[in-house]
Amino acid sequence: MRPRLLAALLCLLLGCGSSLPSSPPPSFSFKWAWAYETGDYIRSTPVVAQGLVFIASDDNYLYALDAQGGDLKWRFQAQDNLSSPFVLNDLVYVGSWDNNLYALEVSTGELRWRHETEGWITSSATGAGDLIYVGSTDGHLYALQAESGELIWRWGPVGPINSSPTLEGEAIFFGSDDHHLYALDARTGALKWRFQTQGFVRSSPALSQGLLYVGSEDRHLYALEVKDGSLVWVQETGFAINSSPLVEESVVYMGSNDGCLYAWEVKRGEPLWRYCADGPIRSSPIIFKGMLFFGSDDNKLYALEAKSGTLLWRYPTRGDLSTPVIYDDLLYVASLDARLYAFRIAGE
Repeated sequence: MRPRLLAALLCLLLGCGSSLPSSPPPSFSFKWAWAYETGDYIRSTPVVAQGLVFIASDDNYLYALDAQGGDLKWRFQAQDNLSSPFVLNDLVYVGSWDNNLYALEVSTGELRWRHETEGWITSSATGAGDLIYVGSTDGHLYALQAESGELIWRWGPVGPINSSPTLEGEAIFFGSDDHHLYALDARTGALKWRFQTQGFVRSSPALSQGLLYVGSEDRHLYALEVKDGSLVWVQETGFAINSSPLVEESVVYMGSNDGCLYAWEVKRGEPLWRYCADGPIRSSPIIFKGMLFFGSDDNKLYALEAKSGTLLWRYPTRGDLSTPVIYDDLLYVASLDARLYAFRIAGE
């Protein structure tokens, strides 16, 4: 369905520009801009680069849309569901449940190369310079040459890797379903350290000022020393954690499947506030000019005041929501209702 026709229909159903029940700060306004409908659930997080927004759908397609208007530029079909895309230079990388990592031309969607693993690829790739890293449910982390897809090294096996890796300097960090968080040398794949939790680690780590933060399905958020993985502090939530943490200034924010978004002080883990939605929060929060945005399995997109956790705005959709992304004056969020939504932000 064309984005503009879909826009008209959704305006009637949802009320364009509506907010429930609160309004954003007086200096900002949020207005529904457009939506694009795919053929199945969208579980992935959108990525914006070079004037395009990329989104993967369970209809097995990666879509490239005009970032401002939502018009389709190209799409690429894999053989199974796709992970969240990642863009580096002129290539967009996307993993698939068909076991492959695909590298496509950003501008055209033409296939540059693919690399087959021995398991599903459910997490997003990451990379820098000349290397791309991706985990597989075959229990290996792969380092590939970014332009050619040549295998540089493979580390493992451990348990299935559903955590998207985080690259920081000369190290790469990722979790596994074997309950561990791992730190490897990014150039060689040598193990630096590992830390054991009591549940699957599907959250992606966040790093700031010498500390690493990661959630586990054992309900806990862990703060570790980056250099050696030693425990600094731990905090418990009410249920499993799939959300990835966000660190901003002196606060770490994270959602939990207990339906609450938490804010803790970064150094000692002291609780600052929490806000509870009406469903699990599996998406990861983002921050924009003092406001936190996140999606919930209650089908709503939320905006909170970052300092206090006060609700500023929320918007209903018809499915669970992904991690939102803000680029220029647009906020993008995908939903299990098969749509990618774009909201226009105005103000200072």
